[in-house]
Amino acid sequence: MDDLLLSRVRLAVIAELVSVDWATFSDLRRAIQTTKGNLSAHLAKLVDGGYVAERKRFVRRRPQTRYRLTEAGRAALVQHIQLLQDLIASAAHGSASAQMVMAGDDRRSVSRRVEPVDGGTPDARALIARAWQARYEVLRSPPTDEARSLAVVARVEADLLKACEICEQAGDRKGHSVALGKLGHVAMDRGNPDKARTLFKESVAVARVAGDPLRLAHAVRHLGQMNRRVGRLEEAEGCYEEALALYEETGTTHSLDHANALRPMAILREELGDVEAARHLWSRAAKLYRAVGVEEGVRECETRLSNISAPGGDGVSARGG
Repeated sequence: MDDLLLSRVRLAVIAELVSVDWATFSDLRRAIQTTKGNLSAHLAKLVDGGYVAERKRFVRRRPQTRYRLTEAGRAALVQHIQLLQDLIASAAHGSASAQMVMAGDDRRSVSRRVEPVDGGTPDARALIARAWQARYEVLRSPPTDEARSLAVVARVEADLLKACEICEQAGDRKGHSVALGKLGHVAMDRGNPDKARTLFKESVAVARVAGDPLRLAHAVRHLGQMNRRVGRLEEAEGCYEEALALYEETGTTHSLDHANALRPMAILREELGDVEAARHLWSRAAKLYRAVGVEEGVRECETRLSNISAPGGDGVSARGG
């Protein structure tokens, strides 16, 4: 491992510089959200290590320091994140390019929208939103440049970890749960289900004391999806049941989230051979997807229903359920 890149701040600096020509000290401080003294100390180490070039000039008679990533710094970033991948990903999921690959249930929902970030401290909320937007963009259009792809991974994780730190210090349990859950999704993107499950469990634990039923419903639903992926079907079922109960308690204002909770429960019931329950769940999900105008969701429900045989052998249409 590269000792210079083990620091969150130094790794974030490299990640910021990989996609720009030059960045000023103010640019970096604004992006990384740390103190002047802390950033100065870390930049000095990167400059001394040859990973970052430093240039000083005057702009309108005021001194300005600019920074640029060197070729050595770019190569170090690529090697560092590849080593991290070797440690956290199985051989089946490892990828030299570190491009994020969506897994299972999340592919459809992320391609459709970027999940809104509400609640929480403003600084943490901004970091979470930026990280999630960056993840969405790289999933939609994966970079062809390896270093840029690796930089997105590093920046997303750095932003989410910083958001966790801010929320924990501020006692913002809701924001902390959101950030932990999103780190869980990133862990899944990178092929590490064990780490993802741990993060989702932490997200649920924090959400339980946050006093927000909807946040808890989101957290429990994602833990359920993770449990199903790793074959813990009974635990997944318990999570889905709890999430559905919570969504129903919050009313009809969150129809899309409710539909997204019905969907994995329907898949699970199919896997367990409970056809009638699956039919009922797919029909409910179709109505909710239709109510919020998510045609992709409606089509999936209708396809699933048509593939499930009714007791008399007839197919069932979601529009009639």
